[in-house]
Amino acid sequence: MIQAAASVRRVSLFATLLLACLSVWPSAGAQAARLVLNLAYPSPPILGNAALVYDETTGRTLLADNQDLSLPMASTTKLMTALLVLEQGHLTTTTVISANAATVGGSTMNLYAGEVLTRRDLLYGLLLPSGNDAAVALAESVGGTERHFVTMMNARCARLGCTHTHFTSPHGLDMPGHYASARDLLRIVLADLHYAPFRAIMGTRTYYIPPSSQNNPHYLVNVNEPLWWYPGVIGAKPGNTTNAGFCDVVVAKQRKREVIVITLGMPDRYTDVRDLLNFALSDFTWHSPETIPTSLENQLYPRDIFNLDSPYDYLTGKDAHGRPYRYYIGTGYYVRQPFLRYLDTHDGFGLPTSQAVTSGSVAIQRFGKTVLMYHGQTATFSLET
Repeated sequence: MIQAAASVRRVSLFATLLLACLSVWPSAGAQAARLVLNLAYPSPPILGNAALVYDETTGRTLLADNQDLSLPMASTTKLMTALLVLEQGHLTTTTVISANAATVGGSTMNLYAGEVLTRRDLLYGLLLPSGNDAAVALAESVGGTERHFVTMMNARCARLGCTHTHFTSPHGLDMPGHYASARDLLRIVLADLHYAPFRAIMGTRTYYIPPSSQNNPHYLVNVNEPLWWYPGVIGAKPGNTTNAGFCDVVVAKQRKREVIVITLGMPDRYTDVRDLLNFALSDFTWHSPETIPTSLENQLYPRDIFNLDSPYDYLTGKDAHGRPYRYYIGTGYYVRQPFLRYLDTHDGFGLPTSQAVTSGSVAIQRFGKTVLMYHGQTATFSLET
């Protein structure tokens, strides 16, 4: 599979100024499990286990890769937790934080037993710092008990038409029997997006709950990284556990188009998300997570080495026909044979600036500094500067 074949390589600036591009052959990953309806651009290789790209403006699925595969989904679980809270309403209702909520562990909003907070404040704690404690507190507020709330989650999921999802908690920590599919997560987030409070909260970068006689102060920072560095992202929910890998549900809006990108089981936080947003928005401008504020990077994600993320990085693998490729993340284009062999031994072309096209027996690829032409009849190359 393309997911297993794809890998990330670091290349020197000198070596990468060679490279490369998309050809006229079928795009990588043309598998039975993949559906691609965006024909304007080729689909990128997917590093994660499942992906779904949906154009909410038109109601069209642009790409689906293993969309019905049941996978652990980490804190994207909290999209369903939020939905039940929003559907019950009464966001000014207060709840006393239980010891059960305050001690759940994992990512939290640092609740203490005995504090009293509104459901609205707890939704901020749920969706910004991905508070597991907020998830349990909301579950107890709405469902009476955490266990009953989980029953409510599964019942609501079934009514939405979800067929590959089952919840065992309101937070998403790794547990047996806790899983979802990309298509089911789309159903859930579409339901969330009908609520104005959800849209407002998911796009908030920081939120401060001042101290009072009933609660401690809470300074909340949104951990949905693309919200900080990808233009047009308006929010949603990431997740990460040992079993789930990196997951994300990202909503973005550009030029009056709203798109949703869902990824499960990614090896890093940004490659698939950026590639699929570029694909969905038909805009291959380079966006790097290096633009995340230092405070966010150092305090929340010290293990992420953002300075290794570069437009000259590429993914390697083989397509469904066994043909090797390189996919240059910074431009959204592939390099395939015969160009791949030539570019391995020549440099100075710059990054690709167009898709490869054929005219008769000649294949043509544009680069930043030249145009590379392959003459099929003679199996030779020529350059046009």
